[in-house]
Amino acid sequence: MTTEQRFGPRFVAEQRDRYGKHPPEQRMLSYDLAVLDEYEPWRIWLDEQLDLLPEPAGKAFATNLWRDQNFWPDVIELAAGEALRRWGFSVEFERRWGNLTPDWTVVGGDGAPVALVEVLTHSPEQGAFLEDGYASPVDSYG
Repeated sequence: MTTEQRFGPRFVAEQRDRYGKHPPEQRMLSYDLAVLDEYEPWRIWLDEQLDLLPEPAGKAFATNLWRDQNFWPDVIELAAGEALRRWGFSVEFERRWGNLTPDWTVVGGDGAPVALVEVLTHSPEQGAFLEDGYASPVDSYG
């Protein structure tokens, strides 16, 4: 577990400072979720889910999460892990099985895989927003 919220007040202030001065069409699509008070429960939930991942994976996941092309697929992947845990399954994140690295491995009491879970989301192709005249702030500003 981390000692400080990844997406707490400091994160919100950094996002506002970095992107708040830009017009809405030049901000990340997830900007409102990153900064508005009404979405604080979402940020807390994200922190909680990332704290359940092994540290290197949680840190890498957090770094890439707020990029437009990653945000919703990553949130859905975390939600799948939470759903499996709520149903009482023991899960491991991105455990390698031969040539496979599924998003989640459901393991039995002996550590053997019971199920391999790969989360698939259908998203617009990378660059689709640029074709509509919208710039991704991650590409433009960082």
